[in-house]
Amino acid sequence: MLIKKLKESKLDETSELTNQTMNFKSIVSKVESMMKKIWEDLTKSINEIYDIIEHENKSYINLINDNINLAESSYTDLEKLVQIIEGNSLNQCNTQKISIWQTQKGQRIG
Repeated sequence: MLIKKLKESKLDETSELTNQTMNFKSIVSKVESMMKKIWEDLTKSINEIYDIIEHENKSYINLINDNINLAESSYTDLEKLVQIIEGNSLNQCNTQKISIWQTQKGQRIG
């Protein structure tokens, strides 16, 4: 009777446990791959943001340094210079940078 009960409970069958273990490992592997992809995408996005900020900074520096003769400046450059004088452009740029840095600081992992 004991042997019959043990056979009915299928304690000696490890195939189901093995299948579940393999399925679990497969799921963990897929999750790890997805997390790695997300991390790579996030890193790429952050680097792109820093590149944009650096490009904007260089653009403003070049605009200021290269525009000694305003008569030779393009309308776009003159408009940017007016915005800088009025404080709109640089204040907005600095506000965006501060916002990005604060957001990034708040989302640091580890």
